[in-house]
Amino acid sequence: MIRRPDGDSRAGDPPPATIRWGRATTPWGPVRLVWCGNRIFRSDFEGAWPTAPGISNSLAVPGMDPPAAALADRSHWPNPSPSPSPNTNPRPDPDPSSCVTCPGEPDPAQAQRWLDAWLSGCSESRAGLVIDPRGTPFQMRGWRRLKEIPRGNPVTYGNLADRLGMPKAARAVGAACGANPVALWIPCHRVVGRSGRLHGYRWGSGRKLALLA
Repeated sequence: MIRRPDGDSRAGDPPPATIRWGRATTPWGPVRLVWCGNRIFRSDFEGAWPTAPGISNSLAVPGMDPPAAALADRSHWPNPSPSPSPNTNPRPDPDPSSCVTCPGEPDPAQAQRWLDAWLSGCSESRAGLVIDPRGTPFQMRGWRRLKEIPRGNPVTYGNLADRLGMPKAARAVGAACGANPVALWIPCHRVVGRSGRLHGYRWGSGRKLALLA
């Protein structure tokens, strides 16, 4: 017997999907994933990243995003914060139309497996996951274009606007990048200013530079 959000229960329905979350380590600090089934809809870096004076205006170095090198030595990776107890678990912001909202269950092992897959260059389909953000139609178009940017080939906001067929919409593109809810898989860190400057990054300009270095 399955209980629906409206209280109706029907025998034979598939079981409701459970919201799960987990913290995982990366070379750029801990990441908190939130997912439902195999659909990831949040991926956020947690904590501050060391920032040198003026780093937000630093020129971006053409990036390599080298996953194999990053995985070589975990001893220097920042550690994730201890997971809170179930009673103090900060609730994520799942979209109720995509899955039944059950109490979030921590699964750090699965989070780490998915982060390791990203680091190793594994595609979403091969890793068995789907990136499933929520946004406006324009944001969704922009995020799809972001996913087409290959590692090691940063583009400018103007370039991305051109690819969307809206060459005068560079600022709107920047706003869409800033609203990106899924770090790494939707690689907004691969977009820089026209002169190669970093500009903003919702998880810290210092972290953006580290991701591109």
